[in-house]
Amino acid sequence: MKTHIKTKKGIPAILIGLVLLALALTLGVYNLYGEWRALQAVRETMRYLEYYLVDSVMHEDSEDIKTRAGKSMDANPDVKTSWDRKQERAEKDMPAVNVRDRDYIGIVAIPGYELELPVISEWSYSALKSAPCRYAGSAYAGDLVIAGHNYRAHFACLPELKEGEQVVFTDMEGNVFIYEVTGQEILNAEAVVAVKRGDWDLTLFTCTGDGTRRIVVRCRLL
Repeated sequence: MKTHIKTKKGIPAILIGLVLLALALTLGVYNLYGEWRALQAVRETMRYLEYYLVDSVMHEDSEDIKTRAGKSMDANPDVKTSWDRKQERAEKDMPAVNVRDRDYIGIVAIPGYELELPVISEWSYSALKSAPCRYAGSAYAGDLVIAGHNYRAHFACLPELKEGEQVVFTDMEGNVFIYEVTGQEILNAEAVVAVKRGDWDLTLFTCTGDGTRRIVVRCRLL
C-alpha cells in the first residue's frame, strides 16, 4: 500500500521532468535553426555584396581609384587633398546597398577566424537575426559600433579575440579600414550607454550565452 502511494506521488515529478526535457529539446532545436538561418543569410548576402564591390570598383577610372585610396594630389590645386576628403567623409553618412529590403553599409572581417560578415545599416532585433548591425557611429567619423548575435556564424568568436589581432571593415565604396584590437570589456546587459562611451575607432559587441552580459571588443584604426 505504501509503495503504491509513493508511486502515485512520483508521477507528477516524472511528468514535470518530461515537460522540462521537451522544452529544453525544443529550445535547442530552435537555436540550431536560428544558427542555420543566420549562416544562410550571411552567405547569400556576402555573395551579392562581394560581386557589387568587385563590379563597382573595377570599373572606375584611374583618377577615381587614386582618390579612393586617399593618395595626395596636392600638385593640382583644383583637386581636394586627402585631408579635405577625410573631413567630408566624417560629416556624411555611410553609403548603403539594398539586398532583400535591408540596407548594408559594408563588410566586417576578422581574418584570424576567417570570418566575413555583412553589416546592416541600422540595428533592430529582427535584423540581428540576419547579420551584424551598425549600432551607432560611422567608420568615417572614427566611432563605428557594430552589434551582433553570439551565433557561431556571427560574433561567437569575440570572447577569443586578443590584443593585436586585426579587424577589417570595407564600406560599399571599397574604402578599407584596418583596425587592431586593443582590449575587451564585460558589461551588464543594461549598460547600453557604456558600449558607446569612450574614444575608440571601432567597437564590436555581442551578448553572453545567457544574455546577462555584453562582451565588448575595442579597436583602434591602424
